[in-house]
Amino acid sequence: MKAIDVHSHMSTAPYTYEARYGKEVAEALKTYYRVKEVIRTEEEMAKEFIDLDVKALIIAWDSETVTGLPPVTNDYVAKVAKDYPDAFLGADLGAESAKRAPCHVELHFPCIRYVLNGH
Repeated sequence: MKAIDVHSHMSTAPYTYEARYGKEVAEALKTYYRVKEVIRTEEEMAKEFIDLDVKALIIAWDSETVTGLPPVTNDYVAKVAKDYPDAFLGADLGAESAKRAPCHVELHFPCIRYVLNGH
């Protein structure tokens, strides 16, 4: 393994710039950073990391209180990480609102933030 990406956003359809930030901000991001957004399937994204010999920690995203847009959920990123362990070390579950998806952990911590694939 050449590297670990510890903060990786999904590049799948539920995770487009527009889905995360709304149309106006998405267009501004593409213009300002001069990027072309490439939408992949979960399998295509996993294959890209595998081909690069990189593993990633993928993150959930919840900006609904600001944008009104639905979140990319803890369940979604945890499932993708579990389905593709050769590409993803796990998922960062701290980005989804605790009000929406409270962690049910019998500890003094409000949430266990990371779900790791046996690492």
